[in-house]
Amino acid sequence: MRNLLMLCRENSRLLIESFRKTLGLLDSLIKEGSSNSDKPEDIQKIFEEASKNRATLMSELNEVGGILHNRDDFYRLVTCFGDSMDIMNALNIRLALVKARGWKLNKKGMEGITALSESTFNAYLKIRDSLTSLGFNSEKVINFAREVDEMEQNLDSLYVKVDLDIVTSDAEFATTLVFRDVAGDIEGLMNQAREAADLIRMIVN
Repeated sequence: MRNLLMLCRENSRLLIESFRKTLGLLDSLIKEGSSNSDKPEDIQKIFEEASKNRATLMSELNEVGGILHNRDDFYRLVTCFGDSMDIMNALNIRLALVKARGWKLNKKGMEGITALSESTFNAYLKIRDSLTSLGFNSEKVINFAREVDEMEQNLDSLYVKVDLDIVTSDAEFATTLVFRDVAGDIEGLMNQAREAADLIRMIVN
């Protein structure tokens, strides 16, 4: 059980590290500059490390077998983290291509996407904190999970507004489509955070 928790915590750390790179990419797009945090090779290393971590987690779960009563919940949590990393990968590829092609969205649209990203990033910090508390303080775990629920509900409303801002911007058609996909990826990450919070709650119970 302890090994599983440590591996899950490492997985959440890698997700957060990858998200920091995403925020760095967004910041460089807004400021139209370069950043040491947005190197594609650095981001790829994180994805490769996360993939190895996931394989180790799956191996651990298989070795535990039926001894662990909430093994299925751990399986689903690992899968959820894997799906989050896949979305993150797609998001970073989109942002890197946008930057390389010099596509631009107006200030209002970029501020909206940044707000979506920061809110979702904070949700993953809560996931990390809940995993840190798992096994020590069940009440804290539940509270962190509730906070993620509230964040997801607030982001739903913000996402609709940002999507409309992107659609009604004066950007070119291709740019509009790509940035709508970017906003959709970020919303997808928040949905995965909500699912992870639910699964962590089930593991506690």
